[in-house]
Amino acid sequence: MSGQIIGVPEAAGTYAFTVEVTDSGDPVQTASHEFTVIIYPPDLKITTVSPLPDGTVGETYAQDIHARGGSADTWTWSMISGVLPEGMEFLDFAEAGRVQGTPGEAGTFNFTVKVTDLLYPELSDSQTFSLSINPAELVITTATFPQGDQGVAYNQTVSVSGGTPPYVYSIYSGALPSGLSLNSSTGVISGTPTVAGTTNFNVQVTDHGDPQQAVLKSFSITILSASVYITTGSPLPDCKAGTDYSVQLQADGGEPPYTWAITERSPGWFAEGLFLSADGVLSGNINAQPGTGQLTIQVMDLAENTAAKTFDLTITAGDLELFWPNLPDGQTFTDYSGMIIYRYGTGPLQTPWTITGDFPQDLTIEYSSDGYQMELSGQPIEGGTYNFSITVEDSGDPQQTRTDSFSITINP
Repeated sequence: MSGQIIGVPEAAGTYAFTVEVTDSGDPVQTASHEFTVIIYPPDLKITTVSPLPDGTVGETYAQDIHARGGSADTWTWSMISGVLPEGMEFLDFAEAGRVQGTPGEAGTFNFTVKVTDLLYPELSDSQTFSLSINPAELVITTATFPQGDQGVAYNQTVSVSGGTPPYVYSIYSGALPSGLSLNSSTGVISGTPTVAGTTNFNVQVTDHGDPQQAVLKSFSITILSASVYITTGSPLPDCKAGTDYSVQLQADGGEPPYTWAITERSPGWFAEGLFLSADGVLSGNINAQPGTGQLTIQVMDLAENTAAKTFDLTITAGDLELFWPNLPDGQTFTDYSGMIIYRYGTGPLQTPWTITGDFPQDLTIEYSSDGYQMELSGQPIEGGTYNFSITVEDSGDPQQTRTDSFSITINP
């Protein structure tokens, strides 16, 4: 004889019970026995399938990952490999794992999730998921462009958001005001408008996504009429020290004729030797060291309307030259004084200078701080005519070198 325990267990656990059996004898006999039955939970299995629903850059995302089996109250979730998009994280909520956050980058991301039953550690499951984050919608965020002034530099940027950089900017239809252009890489509209009025145009921006996004937006720019403005661009042509320089400045608008003036120049030596005539010719000959500075120039029309513009000007090194050799005759046992001066090149000149030939042994040379001037002094004790050469080098790149011959006569 046997007894059967049958049925479908509804809950996992360990169950202890006693079974008693009774026969049909007279007297009746009985017997009992204690039993223990362990009911295990069903296999633990992740039920959410890959790929997960797509997300979008900049938009809040949350997706639960579910499982079945095991003892649901004691699950623990973890991400055991792979990466999530920037701005997102994986969380353990026991009854489910969750991918959530605000993605900050587009792309496809693969990661592996594991769920384990804490009561039955032998029950676990893992699965690899794929999550695609799409770029945000490409949008031109610039609302309008401000007015500009005829003859005055203009600079504004077409701003965008979303999509996949880098962007390409173009004028799809219409035209920018005369004198302005759109940088296809940066979206900057810049230049100096030359014609007053309002122009209408459409800007197109495309991204580098796959699939590619494109967006159009209509704009207008109004350029206000200027009474007078300077049309010559900055920087001015370079000026070489020691050579004649001449540039004719140009203006437009207002009521000619125009009168020109320099109102400000960079502090110090800058552009000394350059003069601006009333009719707008900037000219002169500069004895100056190389460098870059600024000149602010004003133009005034017949109605006394004015406009000003600041120009960059670069002074380049002139040819190193001997400016003034003043070496008079001397006399023995009498104080001697002479001077040699150089100019142009790039200072300071390198010291000591190289002297070759027959130089009066009782004379000395003192150098100026910039190396451009040497003073000869002393009391010569032996008469005669002394012929010698001096070689100097400046500090330019490329370096300039110059050798000059000199003669001093010392009378007895």
